[in-house]
Amino acid sequence: MCFTSREISPSLRYFHRKYNLPAIQIVKNLKHEQVDNGIEIRRAGDYLSQLKM
Repeated sequence: MCFTSREISPSLRYFHRKYNLPAIQIVKNLKHEQVDNGIEIRRAGDYLSQLKM
């Protein structure tokens, strides 16, 4: 999990391209969620609260 960066992790971008799998980068302090070349950038609190346990 990133804390404030909106830049996609190079490792995540590589993995997403190589294996053509969905990718989500979770960021703790994020003002606006977005999608960058098929990779979702999501707020950690919102994303984690939606997980079903």
